[in-house]
Amino acid sequence: MEKAQLEDSIKIDVVVQVLPIMDSVLSAMKMDIEVIEPLYQQLTEIFAKMGVTETPAVGCEFDPNLHNAVMHEEDENNKEKNIITEEFAKGYKLGDRIIRHSLVKVVN
Repeated sequence: MEKAQLEDSIKIDVVVQVLPIMDSVLSAMKMDIEVIEPLYQQLTEIFAKMGVTETPAVGCEFDPNLHNAVMHEEDENNKEKNIITEEFAKGYKLGDRIIRHSLVKVVN
């Protein structure tokens, strides 16, 4: 395995281990617990330094390569079909490699 691939694999392994912490932090932020915001910023900065980015979701067109639809909603208000309306868990990637798919709700 070449060095760059090994480094990416190590980064992905680290991120996979940290993702449950990131999920907990994001849940706490939704409850408006202000002391959590700095922790989220630190984790986001660590991910950015490693080249890990969040996968865009809400408002984007559903892409099975990036997203995992865990819920669907009917198009009652003439919304665009196949558009993500809610994100339950953020997705992350390193370059073109998906670390975790976003868990989302999509309009049918």
